[in-house]
Amino acid sequence: AYSGRAMRQAHAHLQLQPHHFDAVVENFSAALTDMRIPAELREEALGVVATTRSDVLNLDESGKPIRYQPRSLFDKIGGEAAVAAAVDIFYKKNLSDTRVKLLFAAAEVPSLKAHQQRFLTMAFGGPVAYKGRAMRAAHANLGLAPEHFDAVADNLESTLQELGVAPAEQEEVMLLVGSLKTEVLGLPPTLYDRIGGVDAVAILVDFFYAKATADPHLGPRLAGADLDTLKAAQRRCISNLLGGPARSPFENPHAAMGWTHTDYDAEMEAWLLALTDLRVAHSERDGVIGLLRGQRQHVVTAQEEEKPRTLLEKVGGRDAVEMLVEFVNAKNLADPRIKGFFSELNQRSLRAHQRNLLEMVFGGKLLYAGRPLPEVHEKMKLEPHHFDAFVDNLMLALTDLRVGHETREEILVVVGSFRTDVLGTPATLFDKIAGLDGVALLVDFFYTKATKDPRLTDVLAACDLAALKAHQRRYVTAKLGGPAAPDHPDPAHAHLETTPGVHEALAENFELAMVDMRLDPDLRSRVAAALGLTLAPAPVITSGPPLFERLGGADGVELLVGFLYAKLREDPRIQQFFEQVDGNKLRGHQRRL
Repeated sequence: AYSGRAMRQAHAHLQLQPHHFDAVVENFSAALTDMRIPAELREEALGVVATTRSDVLNLDESGKPIRYQPRSLFDKIGGEAAVAAAVDIFYKKNLSDTRVKLLFAAAEVPSLKAHQQRFLTMAFGGPVAYKGRAMRAAHANLGLAPEHFDAVADNLESTLQELGVAPAEQEEVMLLVGSLKTEVLGLPPTLYDRIGGVDAVAILVDFFYAKATADPHLGPRLAGADLDTLKAAQRRCISNLLGGPARSPFENPHAAMGWTHTDYDAEMEAWLLALTDLRVAHSERDGVIGLLRGQRQHVVTAQEEEKPRTLLEKVGGRDAVEMLVEFVNAKNLADPRIKGFFSELNQRSLRAHQRNLLEMVFGGKLLYAGRPLPEVHEKMKLEPHHFDAFVDNLMLALTDLRVGHETREEILVVVGSFRTDVLGTPATLFDKIAGLDGVALLVDFFYTKATKDPRLTDVLAACDLAALKAHQRRYVTAKLGGPAAPDHPDPAHAHLETTPGVHEALAENFELAMVDMRLDPDLRSRVAAALGLTLAPAPVITSGPPLFERLGGADGVELLVGFLYAKLREDPRIQQFFEQVDGNKLRGHQRRL
């Protein structure tokens, strides 16, 4: 069931125009064509999409657009009453703080509070015009030092926490207040001030990620990352680096991604383009780039390698595995499906064993010295749904750690290969053909042959082979008793208009791939039977309700959404709407919808 926001709510703030909607529909039609969906079905699917036009474009009953007004920070924190309450608590804290109370002792606090309330209301985007003195002039003769400013900022932050202001709004307030530091202390303007302060940094970071996600090198590296979290970390990082408010030590937003020198060089190009788009003056632009280049030693956390990176490297190394174990066990202990198995165990010992095991299976050098998995779990009377619950929590923990989608998929298959040992079930065909490695090799052999077969050339020419291979690996893994269980009989080829001749060719090439792997005849026969590989015609998609089934079910929809978003991100008419969003989250919502 679709559980995302309503269509109108999800799109209201984008202020889309009719030509934007039309561009999406054109790409949707092209994606259906790429999938070889018959014309009649295409028209039916396009008719369904057309019914969303008014909601997506946020039109009223007369067809006129309803304009979206973004909420100000003033509204977000609770308006006038919240600001008044904050000022009252804030000054009580200042008057009792030994670091700054002498600065307020001789002041007319009621007048000062009134000025402060008007200033904050204006600064937060509220309806009041502040008419007091400028910050620099108002504080010029007070003899303030940086520690005084920091103390007042601490008191404001604790006030916001006391009032229950959401963390995101707290951060926004503190960045805004921190941007006043040079003015309040009478310091020369920093590079942060010269490029425009907190607002300019926010726009710069947005521009950077728009460039980075569209970059052919950085785009795949950022795929699946939580861009909102990355942007927040990057705003703090840039603010600190340029002399803005420093509420925390330097942090590397991409630390968990294993940034290489090549990644870093591509990042510098994206920053330069973002600064140019922001129209930052040459001197300031050079200053920003110079400071960013000076962070290479902090940002680059992985060495360039000719060999493929191990899973351990992809997740962020031993520290990331340790954090992963903490996250997943916290989820297990809170999960009513399986918490009973974990609550009575020695948590310290359990975590140590899990760290060692995961580091080893992720390709690390540490050897797991614990008991074999079948022996560890044989008396626990585990059911398949218990194992699935653990895997669910592991995937959630990886998402929390901002591990990329492809890496999560790879880990899912690796961990799924332990199902037989953990549940104590007999060896499957998946185990007998060498598990994950055997499936990957079999699929590669198959597509090498299939793409050269003249009977299949036209069928496969318009397909995304990487996506097909990924689907086929999951399908074969599931059918042979490994992890995952597809809902459709053939996820990789369900969308193709197969004829008996095409189906026969697919089956023959799969048989040849198994021969190349030197599987014995009996094992080949059993694998073929499990996969339904006979020379009989494949099922043909027939007309009739529902449309979901006629498009190929869950796997057909997944492939359609993949084709569609590949096109949307390349379409200059609308790509800006898709460059700054979490692509995996968006595709997930779209698939369910």
